[in-house]
Order: sequence, then C-alpha cells, then structure tokens
Amino acid sequence: MDAQEPPGDDEAERLRQLVLTRFGSRIRDFRVLARGAGLVLQGRAGTFYLKQMVQETVARATALRVVANEIAVA
Repeated sequence: MDAQEPPGDDEAERLRQLVLTRFGSRIRDFRVLARGAGLVLQGRAGTFYLKQMVQETVARATALRVVANEIAVA
C-alpha cells in the first residue's frame, strides 16, 4: 500500500485484529479509523504504557501514519 493512499476498511480491521491478538482484554473498545491518509486509534487502556505500546504496534505494522491516538487511559 502506498503511504499516501487512504487506508481501506480491510487494513483498519487487520490492524485492529493485530492489536486485539497481542493485547487481548487489556485494551477495551478498540477501533482503528481511517482519517485522510492516516489512522486514528480509539479505545480504553489501563495504563499510559499500554496506550503507547498499542500505538507502536500499529505504527510498525503499516506504512500509514497514526495521526491521532485517542485511546483513553482509565
């Protein structure tokens, strides 16, 4: 996938499944949304560290940029 090409639903779902497989129930209500040529991460995490680990996992798994990490730490 070209880094400038908008992400499709398949790519967003692939990344969502990757995160859920890796982090399981530690990340809740997790979603990956396409915004322009980038991605927005949403959900809830118990720690700031987990929020950052999810972002790094997604960033390493795709050429697309994470333009916003809206995962709430609760």
